Amino acid sequence: EIGKTSADLARQHGNRALADWLQREIEEKLKGSGSVALDPPAWSPPAGWVFAEDEVDTDSSLIRKKRYLGPGEGYRTLEVEVIRAEDLEAADFNLSVDARIRLLCKGERRETPEVSGSNPVWNHKVKFQIRGTEVLTFTVLDENFLTGDDGLIGRLDVKLKDYVRRLHAGQRIELVEDLDN
Repeated sequence: EIGKTSADLARQHGNRALADWLQREIEEKLKGSGSVALDPPAWSPPAGWVFAEDEVDTDSSLIRKKRYLGPGEGYRTLEVEVIRAEDLEAADFNLSVDARIRLLCKGERRETPEVSGSNPVWNHKVKFQIRGTEVLTFTVLDENFLTGDDGLIGRLDVKLKDYVRRLHAGQRIELVEDLDN
């Protein structure tokens, strides 16, 4: 649009972080010369920004166009409650199960407390900040007190994109799955 800066246009389209960055760049360039020209092909996102892919809203057939997301933009809180496991088998030779679950999502790690027995109950909640495209990995481990090593009982990878609509709608999702080991 005529008469508007690129910062104004970014702000108009709801990308405040980009608008603020462009405004700072314009002000910095004006300090030196009194005039400014930002070359759009030369622009690259600041560190920490990620590129969001096109998203298709199947309910309305709208396509949300690609755009850059600033740090913290587009994240939502995912609360995961690990309730229980059933019929776990020991991963070591002492035949007792001292299980805990390690949850991993985009490099962030959370763990449940260790519980003894083949049918442990945790009722343990953890939170992650997600965009909805991540994979949440559940790894069930058996603590070995003699060696200090954790034995693998099983693993489950959950693609959050398969549940993103329901998550954004605030729905509770219950997963009952057999583990891969």
